[in-house]
Amino acid sequence: MTRDGRTETRTHDPVEQFAGQTDYFSACILTGAAPEADGEEGLLDIRVHEAVLASLETGRPVRLEPADRAVRPSADQVRTLPPVAEPDDDELVAQLPQNG
Repeated sequence: MTRDGRTETRTHDPVEQFAGQTDYFSACILTGAAPEADGEEGLLDIRVHEAVLASLETGRPVRLEPADRAVRPSADQVRTLPPVAEPDDDELVAQLPQNG
């Protein structure tokens, strides 16, 4: 990142987000637990998307009143899985390579 002529580099370990989400939702199904990412979260996401669309259509900012969640994410939901290896082009089935 470069800001005001000063460059700063930040690094982080790779994250396999989709696998973690899949593992979390699978655990919810197996244990009968209600997932944190529920209809309330989906509704709040759509609210933001609608505001973005309205802003794009009007060219003006759209102000949203703060919204609070009844349930929030917790540390016990974290799933840390190693990243998977990306397949080589010859391992793809009925796919066009994305690198060229």
